[in-house]
Amino acid sequence: MKIVGKRFRGIGIALSALFLALVVLRLMPFPELKLFLNRRYSTRVFDCEGRLIYVLPLQEGLRREFVPYNKIPSEVRRGILNAEDKRFWFHFGIDCAAVFRALIQNVQGKKNISGASTVSMQLAKIISPSKHRNFKAKLKDSFNALRLEIRFSKKKIFELYINNLPFGQNCEGIASAARMYFSKDLDELSESEIQFLSKIPRNPSLYSPVKRSLLYENKISTVFPHYMEYLKKNYDSVFAECYEVQLYCDLDAQIFAENVLRTALESAKESRIFNGSLYALDVQTGGAVVWVGSQEWEDDSNSGQIDGVLNLMQPGSSMKPFLYAASMEHKSFGKPLLLPTDVLADVPKSYGSENAYIPQNFNNRYNGPIRARVALASSLNVPAVDLLDKIGLQNYVDVLSSLGFKELEDSGERCGLSLALGSGEVSIKELTEAFSVFTRDGKYIPAQHFKKKIFLKKHRHSKDFETAQIFQTDTARIICSFLSDKKSRSLGFGYAQSFETEYPSIFKTGTSNQFQNITALGATKEFAVGAWMGNFNGYTVIGKTGSSLPAWQVRSILDFLEKRSGTPYEKLKNPEPEGYHLECICSLSGKKPSAGCKETVFEYVKNGTELSLCDWHVVSEKSGETEICFPAEYQQWFLNYASSGKVNYDSDLMKIETPKNGSVFYYDSLKKIEQVIPFEVTGGHGETLFVYENGNLLLEKERPFSFSVPAVPGSHRVVLKCGEEEKVVEYLVK
Repeated sequence: MKIVGKRFRGIGIALSALFLALVVLRLMPFPELKLFLNRRYSTRVFDCEGRLIYVLPLQEGLRREFVPYNKIPSEVRRGILNAEDKRFWFHFGIDCAAVFRALIQNVQGKKNISGASTVSMQLAKIISPSKHRNFKAKLKDSFNALRLEIRFSKKKIFELYINNLPFGQNCEGIASAARMYFSKDLDELSESEIQFLSKIPRNPSLYSPVKRSLLYENKISTVFPHYMEYLKKNYDSVFAECYEVQLYCDLDAQIFAENVLRTALESAKESRIFNGSLYALDVQTGGAVVWVGSQEWEDDSNSGQIDGVLNLMQPGSSMKPFLYAASMEHKSFGKPLLLPTDVLADVPKSYGSENAYIPQNFNNRYNGPIRARVALASSLNVPAVDLLDKIGLQNYVDVLSSLGFKELEDSGERCGLSLALGSGEVSIKELTEAFSVFTRDGKYIPAQHFKKKIFLKKHRHSKDFETAQIFQTDTARIICSFLSDKKSRSLGFGYAQSFETEYPSIFKTGTSNQFQNITALGATKEFAVGAWMGNFNGYTVIGKTGSSLPAWQVRSILDFLEKRSGTPYEKLKNPEPEGYHLECICSLSGKKPSAGCKETVFEYVKNGTELSLCDWHVVSEKSGETEICFPAEYQQWFLNYASSGKVNYDSDLMKIETPKNGSVFYYDSLKKIEQVIPFEVTGGHGETLFVYENGNLLLEKERPFSFSVPAVPGSHRVVLKCGEEEKVVEYLVK
């Protein structure tokens, strides 16, 4: 009994010692392991259909993908273990049988013929490499292998090993190796390919083939190259936390868009247009669907690596919808500055004083009275500038800032009133995202929204997307109505086929000064698309190229996306504004039709509003015929452009249209012709205008009050009197 007791005590002591040794091994600091477990893996990026489009490289182009143990095919696991460690599941990090066998072989051969490294030892060597491969290094690997076996399960050890094993060609891990050498996922590998891969880690320089797959260079890295660069720059921290991400982008749509851009640029070569960009987004989530930064990433001659989606440019008239929406919500004397029934004056006007600004339309003509719907749909310049002058530059800049145009926060005011015509620099990405607010009922998706939800996988069906209500719902719906009205668009663009779609859609185009930038926007309730054409080097185009090419691109991509989505077209119809109703109005005055109004249209009228009766169409009591009587502000336009009618000169208070107070004129002594200062005065309740300077009567003028006075160097103070009204204007001639 004493002997048995001693044996049990001996076994207990041995077990206790073993347990203590295991605890010590488990608790010993292993800083290399901690650092290893925090190492980063390449992120696999998939499109909305789950197709791999990119593998994110790490430092110096290294690709190291992570695959969980349960997703590694059993054939791959067996193949690797058969080649490296057949008894992996049965030893504790050190294979004693393999050590004994290797010792005999090496002694008999009198050289190092065989090793006895297990998977655990090889992983230990990766975690804590030694400078020299000698007996001491082997002992270190063996010791660390035991430490790994105590800390992790066999599955975890194999998982860490297979995902960090060097395979040469700047790739680590079996997944990256399969993609590098065979352009395949792990589950696509054949038995012979698995055997081939299992040999490479033994000596990558020896077993790695000279010719490798060109998948990264020719397939993945050239798909969404500009978008991937954007994501890496802005969302690197998100990539660092994810092995896989799924985006909203669509590979098929991207390839289609690239071909559309190439076709458009081929047609534009003679106009010296060599580049362009396309951007499309999912309206409901804001996720990028298409991102074409340039015609060709590798086109160095045309700066192909510049991202045209992010590049700043002047968008021209593409900005006008935001101005009209802002005007509808700006209060003037307690009322909206702009209503759908309002008529805007497209007439010659001068703004400013010393630096006068005189806007002109693209065709250098003025159209007189224009309903707001037609003015926006046909992209007239003068009404837009007048609206900006009335709402105030800073108020408009504030609206643009809330729509994501960050550059305009600083530069917008410097643009002056030309900001109404798109002289401020923005990107096609900002422009398209802002344009989508109209088919999203006035809601904008802020940039910070994407910090969490740019990736589709976790949020594909999420309903809690963050939005900011920039415009009222009714405002957005009315702007959509304006931008989808083919008839109202015809004044500026005719009945262009580029805007024709089978489904409800809205469009807006723009061209900057000197035709350096040509843009187009289009949107439905599902998608918004923006297109830019021009040159990164700033070359102007040859001739007056219009926006039909970018418009054609936008429509083509919308056609593709809507057809692909399969949504019935009737569901894409923009809802009617709730606070307005359709009412018949005079097409010229925007008022309630009178007996003389022969042309009428239906327009949105705010609920509870009573329209005044049209007084522009006057029926003669003698002849019974109708005559148009224009308000006083159309005086100059009427004299130069109108073919019939008359002006109701005293329909408004007297106003000096030109010169503006504080104007500065320059006298040219070299010119022998008489130099004059033009005056244009509208309104006033009287038929005669009296003009005084320095208390002396300068002249008397009957209607219309358009005249000139001699340009005499010096300061001038001119007093104008009409009936009981008096106005003063001061100007300087240098």
